[in-house]
Amino acid sequence: SSYKPGEISLVVAPTSLTYNWQSELAVFAPSLRTQVVSGSTMQRMELFQQILENNQIDILITSYPLIRRDIEQMKDIHFHYIFLDEAQQIKNAASTGAIAVKQLKCETRFALTGTPMENHAGELWSIFDFVLPGYLGSRTSFLKQYSDGQNVDELRQKIRPFLLRRLKQDVLSELPDKMENIMTATMTPEQSKFYQASMMQLRGRVKKTLEEKGLGRGRMEVLSALTELRQICCHPALVANEYSGSSGKMEMLMDILPGIISAGRRVLIFSQFTTMLQIMEKQLQLSGYRIMYPLSCSCFSIICSSADTESCISMVMCRPMSGWTWRNASMLARERFSSSP
Repeated sequence: SSYKPGEISLVVAPTSLTYNWQSELAVFAPSLRTQVVSGSTMQRMELFQQILENNQIDILITSYPLIRRDIEQMKDIHFHYIFLDEAQQIKNAASTGAIAVKQLKCETRFALTGTPMENHAGELWSIFDFVLPGYLGSRTSFLKQYSDGQNVDELRQKIRPFLLRRLKQDVLSELPDKMENIMTATMTPEQSKFYQASMMQLRGRVKKTLEEKGLGRGRMEVLSALTELRQICCHPALVANEYSGSSGKMEMLMDILPGIISAGRRVLIFSQFTTMLQIMEKQLQLSGYRIMYPLSCSCFSIICSSADTESCISMVMCRPMSGWTWRNASMLARERFSSSP
């Protein structure tokens, strides 16, 4: 209602979220005219020129990679609002993306992020330098005052008036509490033998590493050994191509899926290992499930549905978890799988 004719606002989001923003705006604000920046350099230049001469767009949506390329044209456009989605993308103040978005002209700026500070206080400064340039002083003086965790109460008091924090209990109070049913998959006899043999072998290797390098310099070798054991808990074929047996997780999955699918429920399965998803894919194909692959480049997903039901299984491998994944995952039921040991 506060919009005036010709005014335009900007949303900057990860590439995988740009069209999601457009679809959500169509649902919640159908009267707003939206445009996703895409196409060749020439097509994008024509779009920006059209906006400058005779704008017919309310919301322009672009991605962080494109704004780095298009900043010379976009900095001439005066926006009403600018929203940065996943604003931790500009946490490095010296990055090309951070420098680019801070050249944009607008009346009001918003930064949307679940992780305003991941590694050090300088990341928080960079985001605030976009939202309120100069409010936290220079980066050098800010780091000198707050980088080591000192004066944290003072910093919290400074930034608190400008934080709009959405809590689940505030906006989703009508939903019931989350229900978790943790199921433990016992390894098959063949898998257990493989695990024990690998553990003995890795134990000797880790012991030798610790004796020669100590925990500090040998940390990566220790973590590598633990990761290999975790992979064996999923399926030994993750570390041994010649392994032809099954695994406890795979057998549990195939046991419980038919009942869930026949009940018309949706299932979302997360896995950290791409190879595990490939093993599941083969098994599901043999069981008559149809396999489809996703559009997002930030995650690897397999959607399986049987021929006689609209229910679906979605298997997602995310590293890291993208906003696209969690927004879509919230629409699906979850089944959690854990394995011993």
